[in-house]
Amino acid sequence: MNVSKALGLILAGWFGVHGSIASSWLRIDHPSSQTLQALQGKGIHYDNFIWVEQSAVAQDDLLNKQVHEYPMPFHHRLGDTWVDLKHNSLTQDPWLTAPVHAQHDLFLVQFAGPIKTEWLQNLQQNDIKLVSPLAPFSWIVWATEEQILAIDGANPVRHWQHFWPAFRVQQSNRHLSGLIYPTMALLVNDALAQEKQNLQALGAVITHEKRLNESVTAINMNLLGDLYLSAARLPGVLTVQQVHLDGGARSEISQQSIVDNYDGSVAV
Repeated sequence: MNVSKALGLILAGWFGVHGSIASSWLRIDHPSSQTLQALQGKGIHYDNFIWVEQSAVAQDDLLNKQVHEYPMPFHHRLGDTWVDLKHNSLTQDPWLTAPVHAQHDLFLVQFAGPIKTEWLQNLQQNDIKLVSPLAPFSWIVWATEEQILAIDGANPVRHWQHFWPAFRVQQSNRHLSGLIYPTMALLVNDALAQEKQNLQALGAVITHEKRLNESVTAINMNLLGDLYLSAARLPGVLTVQQVHLDGGARSEISQQSIVDNYDGSVAV
């Protein structure tokens, strides 16, 4: 994962955050030998920088000018709200509740800092399939709850949870009328056939389909607007969004370019 891109996405959202501020974190670039020694056993050490909670660092330890402070580095965006999912106090809402499926489902796994390759390899070694990165420091994965529980509490996994419908449908698409809307959805390839059947059972008329990569397939369909929540609660549906022929707003996920900027405005 591109660390600078992930951190840039985080910074872009901080200025609209309201409410209490959690402990800041520091990125110390090219730490001196003195700083390395002072912070031994603290934070997460990388080849060219250290990621550490500010409260764990004494001012005298920062013998390096290349220090960047990140006030709320673990907050995800949900519509107009930024929230640390590990400590969230969101009200109960159908869009913030995921059905528990007996088999595979989409989960969000957040790490304790910029993601190392070996952390992702550890997920894969537990038969957890990587679907897409999601800032900050997170991956959307395809797994069973049993597989996720096997990594629960493992360092450096900071938090995991079911992938809520609110992540799958942008806020402006959550209260559409019962009219038929041109719609784009991304489906997990491992569940493609089943989820196409499930969408058709909801009344969707699928018009086009294109495999984007080894993880997901994009489909164009016509679907009633008041069924977006039902579609987003299907385990293998990564995102559902109205097609804007004028290039309108995209979903939370597609704004982070996980599908090569595909927004459904051109038939696949």
